Amino acid sequence: MELLLMGLGGCSAIDVLSILKKQRVEIADFKIEINGEREPEAVPSLFQDIHIKFIVKGPVDTSKVEKAIVLSLDKYCSVAKTLEKTAKITWSLDVV
Repeated sequence: MELLLMGLGGCSAIDVLSILKKQRVEIADFKIEINGEREPEAVPSLFQDIHIKFIVKGPVDTSKVEKAIVLSLDKYCSVAKTLEKTAKITWSLDVV
């Protein structure tokens, strides 16, 4: 199950970084932290809540990063589109 979260993080990271590169947004560092809550005592125990924390370092336009995240999770990331059928996916952004 942890590999599913890792797949979501990798898929979304590639999308976000690709979108920002096309917009000529340069960042110094990029990290993702993901937490997932599974259905208690269910078999199979699927994810019901997933939160992705995007951490971006550098002088960036926050609105461009937010737009890239939304595009990734709502349109491009096939892992997110698969998981959203059973889990609520939320995200936050920290710009350092």
